Amino acid sequence: MSEWPGDGSVVTAEQVAQLDINNRSWGKELRTAAAELVNQRLANRISREDYTVRRSRGKADAGEHQRRAAVLASKLVRTF
Repeated sequence: MSEWPGDGSVVTAEQVAQLDINNRSWGKELRTAAAELVNQRLANRISREDYTVRRSRGKADAGEHQRRAAVLASKLVRTF
């Protein structure tokens, strides 16, 4: 998971832009990991149970990624 300020104190446009870059990078990592997970399951390298657990975790991370993207988008609108 990428770094994220817990208190929402990001104020400068540069900080918001850097967080957006980091969040996009994290999103790419999440998509790559999800694709690899599917490939592992299709190749029977992991069990159905392991796949289910890891997929659930991936979905939670993807939800957090989308939430952060929405927060950053609103901060960008207010900043510029």
